[in-house]
Amino acid sequence: ASTPTRELSREKLTFFLVWLRDRLDEDATLKLLVWCRFRPEVARLVESLRLFTPTLRIGEIVGGQRRDERDAALRLLDPRTAPKDEPVVVVGTPASGSMGLNLAAASVVLYTSNDYSYKTRLQSEDRVHRPGQTKPVSYFDIIATGPKGQKTIDHAIIKALRAKDDLARWTTRAWVQALKEVDAAF
Repeated sequence: ASTPTRELSREKLTFFLVWLRDRLDEDATLKLLVWCRFRPEVARLVESLRLFTPTLRIGEIVGGQRRDERDAALRLLDPRTAPKDEPVVVVGTPASGSMGLNLAAASVVLYTSNDYSYKTRLQSEDRVHRPGQTKPVSYFDIIATGPKGQKTIDHAIIKALRAKDDLARWTTRAWVQALKEVDAAF
Protein backbone atom coordinates (compact mmCIF):
# COMPACT_ATOMS: atom_id res chain seq x y z
CA ALA A 1 0.00 0.00 0.00
CA SER A 2 1.32 3.41 -0.89
CA THR A 3 1.48 6.27 1.57
CA PRO A 4 -1.12 8.94 0.80
CA THR A 5 0.17 12.31 -0.40
CA ARG A 6 0.06 15.01 2.28
CA GLU A 7 -0.17 18.71 1.57
CA LEU A 8 2.45 20.56 3.61
CA SER A 9 1.80 24.11 2.49
CA ARG A 10 -0.09 26.19 -0.07
CA GLU A 11 2.20 29.19 -0.46
CA LYS A 12 3.37 28.34 -3.99
CA LEU A 13 -0.16 27.44 -5.07
CA THR A 14 -1.61 30.65 -3.64
CA PHE A 15 1.11 32.70 -5.30
CA PHE A 16 0.49 30.96 -8.61
CA LEU A 17 -3.26 31.64 -8.55
CA VAL A 18 -2.74 35.35 -7.83
CA TRP A 19 -0.02 35.53 -10.48
CA LEU A 20 -2.30 33.81 -13.01
CA ARG A 21 -5.18 36.19 -12.29
CA ASP A 22 -2.84 39.12 -13.00
CA ARG A 23 -1.66 37.52 -16.27
CA LEU A 24 -5.25 36.87 -17.35
CA ASP A 25 -6.12 40.51 -16.61
CA GLU A 26 -3.24 41.51 -18.93
CA ASP A 27 -3.99 38.96 -21.66
CA ALA A 28 -7.46 37.44 -21.99
CA THR A 29 -6.09 34.91 -24.52
CA LEU A 30 -3.09 33.79 -22.44
CA LYS A 31 -1.60 30.43 -23.38
CA LEU A 32 0.35 29.14 -20.37
CA LEU A 33 2.42 25.99 -19.93
CA VAL A 34 3.06 24.99 -16.30
CA TRP A 35 5.59 22.34 -15.32
CA CYS A 36 5.46 20.54 -11.96
CA ARG A 37 7.93 17.88 -10.89
CA PHE A 38 5.43 15.54 -9.27
CA ARG A 39 2.13 14.10 -10.48
CA PRO A 40 0.27 14.88 -7.19
CA GLU A 41 1.41 18.49 -7.61
CA VAL A 42 -0.13 18.53 -11.10
CA ALA A 43 -3.39 17.07 -9.75
CA ARG A 44 -3.60 19.64 -6.95
CA LEU A 45 -2.87 22.51 -9.32
CA VAL A 46 -5.44 21.36 -11.89
CA GLU A 47 -8.09 20.90 -9.19
CA SER A 48 -7.35 24.39 -7.83
CA LEU A 49 -7.50 25.89 -11.33
CA ARG A 50 -10.90 24.32 -11.96
CA LEU A 51 -12.23 25.87 -8.74
CA PHE A 52 -10.46 29.20 -9.29
CA THR A 53 -11.57 29.74 -12.90
CA PRO A 54 -14.27 27.22 -13.86
CA THR A 55 -14.45 28.39 -17.50
CA LEU A 56 -10.68 28.15 -18.12
CA ARG A 57 -9.59 25.54 -20.68
CA ILE A 58 -7.19 23.25 -18.79
CA GLY A 59 -5.12 20.32 -20.00
CA GLU A 60 -2.83 17.82 -18.29
CA ILE A 61 0.27 16.01 -19.50
CA VAL A 62 1.21 13.24 -17.07
CA GLY A 63 2.47 9.70 -17.34
CA GLY A 64 -0.08 6.91 -17.52
CA GLN A 65 -2.98 9.08 -18.63
CA ARG A 66 -5.49 8.02 -21.26
CA ARG A 67 -4.41 8.78 -24.83
CA ASP A 68 -7.51 10.91 -25.58
CA GLU A 69 -6.84 13.09 -22.48
CA ARG A 70 -3.21 13.61 -23.50
CA ASP A 71 -4.15 14.40 -27.10
CA ALA A 72 -6.75 16.94 -25.94
CA ALA A 73 -4.13 18.67 -23.77
CA LEU A 74 -1.61 18.74 -26.61
CA ARG A 75 -4.18 20.28 -28.97
CA LEU A 76 -4.71 23.14 -26.51
CA LEU A 77 -1.13 24.37 -27.05
CA ASP A 78 -0.43 23.14 -30.57
CA PRO A 79 -0.22 26.32 -32.69
CA ARG A 80 -2.42 24.72 -35.37
CA THR A 81 -5.27 23.76 -33.03
CA ALA A 82 -5.08 26.03 -29.96
CA PRO A 83 -8.18 28.14 -29.26
CA LYS A 84 -7.49 31.64 -30.56
CA ASP A 85 -9.79 33.80 -28.44
CA GLU A 86 -9.68 32.19 -25.01
CA PRO A 87 -7.10 31.46 -22.34
CA VAL A 88 -5.54 28.03 -21.90
CA VAL A 89 -3.41 26.47 -19.17
CA VAL A 90 -1.71 23.12 -19.67
CA VAL A 91 -0.08 21.58 -16.59
CA GLY A 92 2.30 18.68 -16.79
CA THR A 93 5.37 16.91 -15.56
CA PRO A 94 8.50 17.53 -17.63
CA ALA A 95 9.35 13.83 -17.54
CA SER A 96 6.05 13.13 -19.36
CA GLY A 97 6.04 16.04 -21.74
CA SER A 98 9.51 17.35 -22.31
CA MET A 99 10.46 15.44 -25.44
CA GLY A 100 9.28 15.96 -28.99
CA LEU A 101 6.08 17.92 -28.34
CA ASN A 102 5.08 21.15 -30.07
CA LEU A 103 3.44 23.43 -27.51
CA ALA A 104 4.37 26.64 -29.33
CA ALA A 105 0.93 28.25 -28.89
CA ALA A 106 2.20 29.02 -25.36
CA SER A 107 4.56 31.92 -24.92
CA VAL A 108 4.63 31.81 -21.11
CA VAL A 109 6.17 28.88 -19.23
CA LEU A 110 6.08 28.56 -15.45
CA TYR A 111 7.80 26.02 -13.22
CA THR A 112 6.25 25.41 -9.82
CA SER A 113 9.03 22.90 -9.04
CA ASN A 114 12.01 21.51 -10.88
CA ASP A 115 13.48 18.19 -11.80
CA TYR A 116 17.15 17.69 -10.98
CA SER A 117 18.06 16.98 -14.60
CA TYR A 118 19.43 19.85 -16.65
CA LYS A 119 18.52 17.92 -19.82
CA THR A 120 14.89 17.63 -18.69
CA ARG A 121 14.81 21.38 -17.99
CA LEU A 122 16.21 22.23 -21.43
CA GLN A 123 13.83 19.86 -23.20
CA SER A 124 10.82 21.18 -21.28
CA GLU A 125 11.79 24.77 -22.13
CA ASP A 126 12.14 23.88 -25.80
CA ARG A 127 8.55 22.62 -26.11
CA VAL A 128 7.51 26.22 -26.84
CA HIS A 129 10.41 26.93 -29.22
CA ARG A 130 8.92 24.99 -32.10
CA PRO A 131 7.45 25.75 -35.52
CA GLY A 132 4.52 28.12 -35.13
CA GLN A 133 5.93 30.20 -32.26
CA THR A 134 5.10 33.85 -33.00
CA LYS A 135 5.89 35.61 -29.70
CA PRO A 136 8.86 36.08 -27.41
CA VAL A 137 8.80 33.40 -24.71
CA SER A 138 8.92 34.18 -20.97
CA TYR A 139 10.01 31.67 -18.33
CA PHE A 140 9.21 31.89 -14.63
CA ASP A 141 10.12 29.79 -11.61
CA ILE A 142 8.24 29.89 -8.32
CA ILE A 143 10.88 29.62 -5.62
CA ALA A 144 9.98 28.92 -2.00
CA THR A 145 11.57 31.01 0.74
CA GLY A 146 11.68 30.56 4.47
CA PRO A 147 9.33 32.49 6.79
CA LYS A 148 11.84 35.34 7.04
CA GLY A 149 12.83 35.25 3.38
CA GLN A 150 15.55 32.64 3.86
CA LYS A 151 16.87 30.63 0.94
CA THR A 152 15.58 27.09 0.49
CA ILE A 153 16.55 24.05 -1.53
CA ASP A 154 14.64 25.66 -4.43
CA HIS A 155 17.38 28.31 -4.55
CA ALA A 156 20.13 25.68 -4.77
CA ILE A 157 18.30 23.86 -7.58
CA ILE A 158 17.69 27.03 -9.62
CA LYS A 159 21.27 28.18 -9.09
CA ALA A 160 22.60 24.84 -10.37
CA LEU A 161 20.24 24.72 -13.36
CA ARG A 162 21.16 28.29 -14.37
CA ALA A 163 24.81 27.27 -14.19
CA LYS A 164 23.93 24.37 -16.54
CA ASP A 165 24.81 21.91 -13.81
CA ASP A 166 23.00 18.59 -13.84
CA LEU A 167 21.94 17.92 -10.26
CA ALA A 168 21.15 14.32 -11.18
CA ARG A 169 24.91 13.80 -11.26
CA TRP A 170 25.67 15.56 -7.99
CA THR A 171 27.58 13.62 -5.40
CA THR A 172 26.69 13.58 -1.73
CA ARG A 173 29.46 16.13 -1.20
CA ALA A 174 27.88 18.56 -3.69
CA TRP A 175 24.47 18.24 -2.00
CA VAL A 176 25.97 18.75 1.44
CA GLN A 177 27.70 21.90 0.18
CA ALA A 178 24.48 23.24 -1.39
CA LEU A 179 22.52 22.55 1.81
CA LYS A 180 25.20 24.30 3.89
CA GLU A 181 24.87 27.35 1.67
CA VAL A 182 21.09 27.31 2.13
CA ASP A 183 21.51 26.77 5.89
CA ALA A 184 23.99 29.68 6.10
CA ALA A 185 21.19 31.95 4.86
CA PHE A 186 19.17 31.12 7.98
